[in-house]
Amino acid sequence: MKKIKIENKKAVLSISYGNYFKFHGGTDKVIQSHRKVLKKKKISYLFISPKVRKISENKGFFHFWEIMIDDVCYGLVDSNELLGIIGTLHQEKDVEIIGLHVHHLLRVFIPDVKIIWDNIKLPITMFIHDYYTICENYFLLRNKEEFCGGEQVNKKKCESCCFYKKVKKRAEGVRSLLYEYQNRIIAVIPSHYAREIWLIAYKEFEDRAFVVPHLELHGSYKGNMNQLKKRNKVKVAFIGLQAEMKGWEIWKDSIRNMDRHKELEFFYLGTGQERIHEVQNIEVSFQTMGEDAMIKTLRKYEIDCVVLWSIWPETYSLTFFECYASNVFVITNENSGNIAAMVRKYGNGTILREGRDLKKILEDEENFKNIINQWRNGCQYGPERLVDNERG
Repeated sequence: MKKIKIENKKAVLSISYGNYFKFHGGTDKVIQSHRKVLKKKKISYLFISPKVRKISENKGFFHFWEIMIDDVCYGLVDSNELLGIIGTLHQEKDVEIIGLHVHHLLRVFIPDVKIIWDNIKLPITMFIHDYYTICENYFLLRNKEEFCGGEQVNKKKCESCCFYKKVKKRAEGVRSLLYEYQNRIIAVIPSHYAREIWLIAYKEFEDRAFVVPHLELHGSYKGNMNQLKKRNKVKVAFIGLQAEMKGWEIWKDSIRNMDRHKELEFFYLGTGQERIHEVQNIEVSFQTMGEDAMIKTLRKYEIDCVVLWSIWPETYSLTFFECYASNVFVITNENSGNIAAMVRKYGNGTILREGRDLKKILEDEENFKNIINQWRNGCQYGPERLVDNERG
Protein backbone atom coordinates (compact mmCIF):
# COMPACT_ATOMS: atom_id res chain seq x y z
CA MET A 1 0.00 0.00 0.00
CA LYS A 2 1.28 3.47 -0.89
CA LYS A 3 2.00 5.98 1.84
CA ILE A 4 -1.20 7.44 3.22
CA LYS A 5 -1.77 11.17 3.11
CA ILE A 6 -4.54 12.86 5.05
CA GLU A 7 -5.56 16.50 4.89
CA ASN A 8 -6.80 17.18 8.43
CA LYS A 9 -6.46 16.25 12.10
CA LYS A 10 -10.13 15.27 12.34
CA ALA A 11 -11.85 12.64 10.20
CA VAL A 12 -15.15 10.85 9.68
CA LEU A 13 -15.24 7.12 8.88
CA SER A 14 -18.00 6.40 6.35
CA ILE A 15 -19.39 3.15 4.89
CA SER A 16 -21.35 2.59 1.68
CA TYR A 17 -21.73 -0.01 -1.07
CA GLY A 18 -19.10 1.30 -3.49
CA ASN A 19 -16.78 4.02 -4.71
CA TYR A 20 -18.83 7.23 -4.88
CA PHE A 21 -16.94 8.36 -7.99
CA LYS A 22 -17.95 5.28 -9.99
CA PHE A 23 -21.70 5.13 -9.40
CA HIS A 24 -24.41 7.52 -10.60
CA GLY A 25 -27.15 7.15 -7.99
CA GLY A 26 -28.59 9.61 -5.52
CA THR A 27 -26.69 8.00 -2.64
CA ASP A 28 -23.37 8.66 -4.38
CA LYS A 29 -24.31 12.26 -5.08
CA VAL A 30 -25.19 12.78 -1.42
CA ILE A 31 -21.90 11.22 -0.30
CA GLN A 32 -20.01 13.61 -2.57
CA SER A 33 -21.91 16.54 -1.07
CA HIS A 34 -21.02 15.35 2.45
CA ARG A 35 -17.38 15.08 1.47
CA LYS A 36 -17.48 18.65 0.15
CA VAL A 37 -19.15 20.02 3.29
CA LEU A 38 -16.71 18.20 5.59
CA LYS A 39 -13.73 19.38 3.55
CA LYS A 40 -14.89 22.96 4.00
CA LYS A 41 -14.97 22.32 7.75
CA LYS A 42 -11.43 20.85 7.60
CA ILE A 43 -12.62 17.32 8.38
CA SER A 44 -11.12 14.47 6.37
CA TYR A 45 -13.19 11.70 4.81
CA LEU A 46 -12.12 8.10 5.40
CA PHE A 47 -14.44 6.07 3.19
CA ILE A 48 -14.72 2.28 2.98
CA SER A 49 -16.78 0.01 0.73
CA PRO A 50 -17.01 -3.80 0.67
CA LYS A 51 -15.07 -6.05 -1.67
CA VAL A 52 -14.95 -9.86 -1.86
CA ARG A 53 -11.86 -11.60 -3.21
CA LYS A 54 -10.95 -15.24 -3.74
CA ILE A 55 -7.45 -15.70 -2.34
CA SER A 56 -6.94 -19.25 -3.61
CA GLU A 57 -8.88 -22.37 -4.55
CA ASN A 58 -8.26 -23.84 -1.10
CA LYS A 59 -8.99 -20.81 1.05
CA GLY A 60 -12.18 -19.60 -0.64
CA PHE A 61 -13.55 -16.05 -0.47
CA PHE A 62 -12.50 -13.28 1.90
CA HIS A 63 -14.12 -9.97 2.77
CA PHE A 64 -12.17 -6.73 2.44
CA TRP A 65 -12.74 -3.01 2.46
CA GLU A 66 -11.64 -0.71 -0.33
CA ILE A 67 -10.29 2.29 1.53
CA MET A 68 -10.33 5.89 0.27
CA ILE A 69 -8.98 8.84 2.23
CA ASP A 70 -9.84 12.33 1.03
CA ASP A 71 -10.85 10.95 -2.39
CA VAL A 72 -7.63 8.94 -2.89
CA CYS A 73 -7.92 5.15 -3.11
CA TYR A 74 -5.37 3.09 -1.16
CA GLY A 75 -6.47 -0.44 -2.05
CA LEU A 76 -7.93 -3.30 -0.02
CA VAL A 77 -7.68 -3.97 3.71
CA ASP A 78 -9.50 -6.18 6.18
CA SER A 79 -11.19 -4.74 9.26
CA ASN A 80 -8.23 -5.29 11.58
CA GLU A 81 -5.83 -3.72 9.08
CA LEU A 82 -8.20 -0.77 8.81
CA LEU A 83 -8.14 -0.31 12.58
CA GLY A 84 -4.35 -0.50 12.42
CA ILE A 85 -4.24 2.28 9.83
CA ILE A 86 -6.51 4.44 11.97
CA GLY A 87 -4.31 3.76 14.99
CA THR A 88 -1.16 4.69 13.06
CA LEU A 89 -2.74 7.91 11.80
CA HIS A 90 -3.60 8.79 15.40
CA GLN A 91 -0.12 7.99 16.74
CA GLU A 92 1.92 9.55 13.95
CA LYS A 93 -0.28 12.43 12.79
CA ASP A 94 -2.60 12.99 15.75
CA VAL A 95 -5.66 12.21 13.58
CA GLU A 96 -8.88 11.67 15.50
CA ILE A 97 -11.99 9.90 14.19
CA ILE A 98 -14.90 12.10 15.30
CA GLY A 99 -17.84 10.30 13.71
CA LEU A 100 -19.09 7.06 12.14
CA HIS A 101 -21.35 7.36 9.09
CA VAL A 102 -23.29 4.62 7.31
CA HIS A 103 -24.80 5.39 3.92
CA HIS A 104 -25.57 1.84 2.85
CA LEU A 105 -25.13 -1.76 3.97
CA LEU A 106 -25.53 -3.37 0.54
CA ARG A 107 -22.86 -6.11 0.11
CA VAL A 108 -21.40 -5.25 3.52
CA PHE A 109 -20.26 -8.21 5.67
CA ILE A 110 -21.96 -7.55 9.01
CA PRO A 111 -19.25 -9.12 11.25
CA ASP A 112 -16.76 -6.65 9.74
CA VAL A 113 -19.00 -3.73 10.67
CA LYS A 114 -19.21 -5.00 14.24
CA ILE A 115 -15.42 -5.22 14.51
CA ILE A 116 -15.18 -1.54 13.59
CA TRP A 117 -18.05 -0.35 15.76
CA ASP A 118 -16.83 -2.36 18.77
CA ASN A 119 -13.39 -0.76 18.52
CA ILE A 120 -14.46 2.81 17.70
CA LYS A 121 -17.09 3.60 20.29
CA LEU A 122 -18.63 6.72 18.79
CA PRO A 123 -22.19 7.67 17.86
CA ILE A 124 -23.25 6.12 14.54
CA THR A 125 -25.11 8.27 12.01
CA MET A 126 -27.13 6.08 9.65
CA PHE A 127 -28.38 7.87 6.54
CA ILE A 128 -31.54 6.29 5.12
CA HIS A 129 -31.43 6.58 1.33
CA ASP A 130 -33.83 3.71 0.61
CA TYR A 131 -35.39 0.82 2.54
CA TYR A 132 -32.47 -1.63 2.54
CA THR A 133 -32.47 -1.75 6.34
CA ILE A 134 -35.99 -3.19 6.10
CA CYS A 135 -35.50 -5.54 3.15
CA GLU A 136 -32.75 -6.36 0.67
CA ASN A 137 -35.44 -5.70 -1.96
CA TYR A 138 -34.99 -2.09 -0.93
CA PHE A 139 -37.75 -0.71 -3.16
CA LEU A 140 -40.29 -2.64 -1.04
CA LEU A 141 -42.13 -3.93 -4.10
CA ARG A 142 -43.74 -7.34 -3.80
CA ASN A 143 -42.72 -9.32 -6.89
CA LYS A 144 -41.44 -6.03 -8.39
CA GLU A 145 -45.04 -4.92 -8.84
CA GLU A 146 -46.70 -3.34 -5.81
CA PHE A 147 -45.66 -1.57 -2.62
CA CYS A 148 -45.71 -4.09 0.21
CA GLY A 149 -45.55 -1.73 3.20
CA GLY A 150 -42.92 -0.84 5.75
CA GLU A 151 -43.25 -3.84 8.07
CA GLN A 152 -40.18 -5.97 8.64
CA VAL A 153 -39.72 -9.09 6.53
CA ASN A 154 -41.96 -11.85 7.90
CA LYS A 155 -43.68 -14.96 6.60
CA LYS A 156 -47.23 -13.60 6.72
CA LYS A 157 -46.35 -10.48 4.76
CA CYS A 158 -43.71 -11.85 2.42
CA GLU A 159 -44.35 -15.53 1.69
CA SER A 160 -46.01 -14.77 -1.65
CA CYS A 161 -43.08 -12.60 -2.80
CA CYS A 162 -40.42 -14.01 -5.11
CA PHE A 163 -37.71 -12.33 -3.01
CA TYR A 164 -38.72 -13.82 0.36
CA LYS A 165 -36.38 -16.82 0.58
CA LYS A 166 -33.45 -14.79 -0.72
CA VAL A 167 -33.84 -11.79 1.61
CA LYS A 168 -35.06 -13.40 4.84
CA LYS A 169 -31.67 -14.19 6.37
CA ARG A 170 -30.10 -10.88 5.36
CA ALA A 171 -33.04 -8.89 6.73
CA GLU A 172 -32.69 -10.66 10.08
CA GLY A 173 -28.96 -9.88 10.14
CA VAL A 174 -29.40 -6.18 9.38
CA ARG A 175 -32.22 -5.84 11.89
CA SER A 176 -30.13 -7.53 14.61
CA LEU A 177 -27.21 -5.21 13.86
CA LEU A 178 -29.32 -2.07 14.25
CA TYR A 179 -30.89 -3.21 17.51
CA GLU A 180 -27.55 -4.33 18.96
CA TYR A 181 -26.20 -0.79 18.50
CA GLN A 182 -29.52 1.01 18.94
CA ASN A 183 -28.29 3.27 21.74
CA ARG A 184 -25.52 4.61 19.50
CA ILE A 185 -27.43 4.92 16.21
CA ILE A 186 -29.06 8.12 14.99
CA ALA A 187 -31.13 7.64 11.83
CA VAL A 188 -31.07 10.62 9.46
CA ILE A 189 -33.93 10.45 6.96
CA PRO A 190 -34.43 12.92 4.10
CA SER A 191 -38.23 13.26 4.21
CA HIS A 192 -41.20 12.91 6.54
CA TYR A 193 -42.74 10.46 4.10
CA ALA A 194 -39.75 8.10 4.33
CA ARG A 195 -39.54 8.47 8.11
CA GLU A 196 -43.13 7.27 8.51
CA ILE A 197 -42.43 4.15 6.46
CA TRP A 198 -39.10 3.40 8.15
CA LEU A 199 -40.57 3.69 11.64
CA ILE A 200 -43.16 1.03 10.83
CA ALA A 201 -40.24 -1.41 10.85
CA TYR A 202 -38.17 0.34 13.52
CA LYS A 203 -40.71 1.90 15.87
CA GLU A 204 -38.24 1.63 18.77
CA PHE A 205 -36.12 4.27 16.97
CA GLU A 206 -38.90 6.89 17.17
CA ASP A 207 -36.76 9.20 19.31
CA ARG A 208 -33.62 8.50 17.31
CA ALA A 209 -34.92 9.16 13.78
CA PHE A 210 -34.70 12.71 12.44
CA VAL A 211 -35.75 14.31 9.16
CA VAL A 212 -32.95 16.26 7.50
CA PRO A 213 -33.57 17.09 3.80
CA HIS A 214 -30.56 16.76 1.54
CA LEU A 215 -31.01 20.24 0.08
CA GLU A 216 -31.83 23.80 1.00
CA LEU A 217 -33.78 25.89 -1.52
CA HIS A 218 -32.38 29.38 -2.12
CA GLY A 219 -33.71 32.27 -4.17
CA SER A 220 -36.31 32.29 -6.92
CA TYR A 221 -35.80 31.15 -10.52
CA LYS A 222 -38.11 32.99 -12.93
CA GLY A 223 -37.04 31.44 -16.22
CA ASN A 224 -38.92 28.88 -18.30
CA MET A 225 -42.33 30.28 -17.35
CA ASN A 226 -43.51 31.80 -20.63
CA GLN A 227 -46.91 30.74 -21.92
CA LEU A 228 -46.79 28.02 -24.56
CA LYS A 229 -48.20 29.35 -27.81
CA LYS A 230 -49.99 27.31 -30.44
CA ARG A 231 -46.80 27.15 -32.52
CA ASN A 232 -44.69 25.90 -29.58
CA LYS A 233 -43.99 22.23 -29.15
CA VAL A 234 -44.23 20.86 -25.61
CA LYS A 235 -40.83 19.50 -24.58
CA VAL A 236 -41.34 16.36 -22.47
CA ALA A 237 -38.44 14.48 -20.87
CA PHE A 238 -37.59 11.42 -18.84
CA ILE A 239 -34.53 12.07 -16.66
CA GLY A 240 -32.14 9.98 -14.57
CA LEU A 241 -31.66 6.22 -14.50
CA GLN A 242 -33.19 4.07 -17.23
CA ALA A 243 -34.52 1.63 -14.64
CA GLU A 244 -37.80 -0.21 -14.30
CA MET A 245 -38.19 1.04 -10.73
CA LYS A 246 -37.89 4.61 -12.01
CA GLY A 247 -40.71 4.03 -14.50
CA TRP A 248 -38.58 3.61 -17.63
CA GLU A 249 -40.72 0.82 -19.09
CA ILE A 250 -43.94 2.75 -18.48
CA TRP A 251 -42.40 5.83 -20.11
CA LYS A 252 -41.49 3.79 -23.20
CA ASP A 253 -44.99 2.33 -23.42
CA SER A 254 -46.56 5.76 -23.04
CA ILE A 255 -44.66 7.39 -25.90
CA ARG A 256 -44.80 4.42 -28.26
CA ASN A 257 -46.46 5.30 -31.58
CA MET A 258 -46.57 8.99 -30.67
CA ASP A 259 -44.94 10.06 -33.95
CA ARG A 260 -48.21 11.55 -35.15
CA HIS A 261 -48.36 13.93 -32.20
CA LYS A 262 -46.36 16.72 -33.75
CA GLU A 263 -46.98 19.12 -30.87
CA LEU A 264 -44.76 17.06 -28.56
CA GLU A 265 -40.97 16.78 -28.52
CA PHE A 266 -39.42 14.00 -26.43
CA PHE A 267 -36.08 13.97 -24.59
CA TYR A 268 -34.05 11.68 -22.38
CA LEU A 269 -31.54 13.33 -20.00
CA GLY A 270 -29.08 11.10 -18.17
CA THR A 271 -26.35 8.49 -18.62
CA GLY A 272 -28.49 5.60 -19.91
CA GLN A 273 -27.52 4.08 -23.25
CA GLU A 274 -30.88 2.82 -24.52
CA ARG A 275 -32.27 4.87 -27.38
CA ILE A 276 -35.88 5.25 -28.46
CA HIS A 277 -37.14 6.37 -31.85
CA GLU A 278 -38.16 10.04 -31.86
CA VAL A 279 -36.49 10.70 -28.47
CA GLN A 280 -33.46 12.97 -28.28
CA ASN A 281 -30.83 11.60 -25.87
CA ILE A 282 -28.75 14.20 -24.01
CA GLU A 283 -25.99 12.91 -21.76
CA VAL A 284 -26.09 14.41 -18.28
CA SER A 285 -23.78 13.19 -15.49
CA PHE A 286 -23.00 14.86 -12.18
CA GLN A 287 -19.82 12.76 -12.08
CA THR A 288 -18.33 14.44 -15.16
CA MET A 289 -20.34 17.67 -15.48
CA GLY A 290 -20.76 18.81 -11.87
CA GLU A 291 -23.51 18.48 -9.29
CA ASP A 292 -25.78 21.04 -11.00
CA ALA A 293 -25.50 19.39 -14.43
CA MET A 294 -29.16 18.39 -14.60
CA ILE A 295 -30.45 21.83 -13.62
CA LYS A 296 -28.24 23.50 -16.23
CA THR A 297 -29.45 21.08 -18.91
CA LEU A 298 -33.15 21.41 -18.05
CA ARG A 299 -32.81 25.19 -18.17
CA LYS A 300 -30.70 25.23 -21.33
CA TYR A 301 -33.18 23.13 -23.32
CA GLU A 302 -36.19 24.79 -21.66
CA ILE A 303 -37.83 21.47 -20.87
CA ASP A 304 -41.53 22.02 -20.16
CA CYS A 305 -42.43 18.75 -18.49
CA VAL A 306 -40.58 15.83 -16.89
CA VAL A 307 -42.06 12.41 -16.20
CA LEU A 308 -40.87 11.14 -12.79
CA TRP A 309 -42.72 7.83 -12.72
CA SER A 310 -41.01 5.91 -9.92
CA ILE A 311 -43.09 2.87 -9.04
CA TRP A 312 -41.63 2.66 -5.53
CA PRO A 313 -41.98 5.16 -2.66
CA GLU A 314 -38.93 7.39 -3.13
CA THR A 315 -37.36 8.57 0.11
CA TYR A 316 -36.39 11.97 -1.33
CA SER A 317 -35.76 12.33 -5.12
CA LEU A 318 -33.01 14.74 -6.05
CA THR A 319 -34.42 14.77 -9.58
CA PHE A 320 -37.69 16.27 -8.34
CA PHE A 321 -35.86 19.24 -6.86
CA GLU A 322 -33.77 19.65 -10.01
CA CYS A 323 -37.04 19.91 -11.93
CA TYR A 324 -38.48 22.30 -9.37
CA ALA A 325 -35.39 24.52 -9.66
CA SER A 326 -35.92 24.63 -13.45
CA ASN A 327 -39.64 25.48 -13.35
CA VAL A 328 -40.48 22.18 -15.00
CA PHE A 329 -43.98 20.70 -14.70
CA VAL A 330 -43.77 17.21 -13.15
CA ILE A 331 -45.96 14.24 -13.97
CA THR A 332 -45.82 11.45 -11.41
CA ASN A 333 -47.98 8.71 -9.93
CA GLU A 334 -49.52 8.25 -6.51
CA ASN A 335 -47.05 5.47 -5.60
CA SER A 336 -43.88 7.55 -6.07
CA GLY A 337 -43.44 8.42 -2.40
CA ASN A 338 -41.78 11.74 -1.71
CA ILE A 339 -42.12 12.80 -5.36
CA ALA A 340 -45.91 12.79 -5.06
CA ALA A 341 -45.65 14.38 -1.61
CA MET A 342 -43.56 17.26 -2.98
CA VAL A 343 -45.84 17.76 -6.00
CA ARG A 344 -48.71 18.15 -3.54
CA LYS A 345 -46.66 20.57 -1.43
CA TYR A 346 -45.39 22.81 -4.23
CA GLY A 347 -48.18 22.34 -6.77
CA ASN A 348 -45.75 22.04 -9.69
CA GLY A 349 -47.25 19.03 -11.39
CA THR A 350 -49.96 16.42 -11.50
CA ILE A 351 -50.33 13.02 -9.82
CA LEU A 352 -51.86 10.23 -11.90
CA ARG A 353 -52.99 6.74 -10.95
CA GLU A 354 -51.56 4.43 -13.61
CA GLY A 355 -49.54 4.22 -16.81
CA ARG A 356 -52.47 4.49 -19.18
CA ASP A 357 -53.33 7.84 -17.57
CA LEU A 358 -49.87 9.06 -18.56
CA LYS A 359 -50.40 8.07 -22.18
CA LYS A 360 -53.84 9.69 -22.12
CA ILE A 361 -52.60 13.06 -20.86
CA LEU A 362 -49.81 13.14 -23.46
CA GLU A 363 -52.11 12.25 -26.35
CA ASP A 364 -54.46 15.17 -25.70
CA GLU A 365 -51.89 17.75 -26.79
CA GLU A 366 -54.07 20.84 -26.61
CA ASN A 367 -55.33 20.05 -23.12
CA PHE A 368 -51.80 19.12 -22.00
CA LYS A 369 -50.50 22.49 -23.15
CA ASN A 370 -53.38 24.22 -21.34
CA ILE A 371 -52.56 22.40 -18.09
CA ILE A 372 -48.96 23.63 -18.21
CA ASN A 373 -50.02 27.18 -19.13
CA GLN A 374 -52.54 27.28 -16.31
CA TRP A 375 -49.85 26.25 -13.84
CA ARG A 376 -47.46 28.86 -15.21
CA ASN A 377 -50.12 31.54 -14.78
CA GLY A 378 -49.81 31.06 -11.03
CA CYS A 379 -46.15 32.18 -11.10
CA GLN A 380 -45.15 29.70 -8.39
CA TYR A 381 -41.43 29.92 -9.06
CA GLY A 382 -38.94 27.27 -8.02
CA PRO A 383 -35.62 28.04 -6.31
CA GLU A 384 -32.71 29.70 -8.07
CA ARG A 385 -30.19 27.40 -6.38
CA LEU A 386 -30.09 24.07 -4.56
CA VAL A 387 -27.57 24.13 -1.72
CA ASP A 388 -26.28 21.13 0.23
CA ASN A 389 -27.85 20.99 3.67
CA GLU A 390 -24.89 21.13 6.04
CA ARG A 391 -27.03 19.74 8.86
CA GLY A 392 -27.10 16.45 6.94
